[in-house]
Amino acid sequence: MDIAEALSHATETKAFELGSGALERVPKVIAELGLGKRVVLVADENTQAAAGRKLEGILREAGLTVVETIVYPGSPVLHAEYEHVERLRERLAAIDALPIAVGSGTVNDLVKRASSELDRRYVCVGTAASMDGYTSAGAAIVKDGFK
Repeated sequence: MDIAEALSHATETKAFELGSGALERVPKVIAELGLGKRVVLVADENTQAAAGRKLEGILREAGLTVVETIVYPGSPVLHAEYEHVERLRERLAAIDALPIAVGSGTVNDLVKRASSELDRRYVCVGTAASMDGYTSAGAAIVKDGFK
């Protein structure tokens, strides 16, 4: 089964880009999926340096409005705890824009869960190939000591 066929059967993931130039294709994916022209980027300091700044420029050049960029500290390491979801959800609720997670496991899971609780779609720009949660319907969040 190829990627296009897999996507045709997927319930959550609607597009998948991989390879050289994937970052530059993000505005096209957003347009093709009809996700609007306003975005909010969510990253940590490491993923912001790795891809977030460049992505912000690409989005602006393509005519999208980056309403806000939320950057978590790179140290100490951010953990996917529900309190972070709650805070992010409140910030996103006040912003009429498409959330874009720029990062891997934790950043993706926080944005995925907060977006889900707001009944919003989101985009993930993954920064680690070793992570398997990008296309998962669930988010690994710790709440009350349980994942």
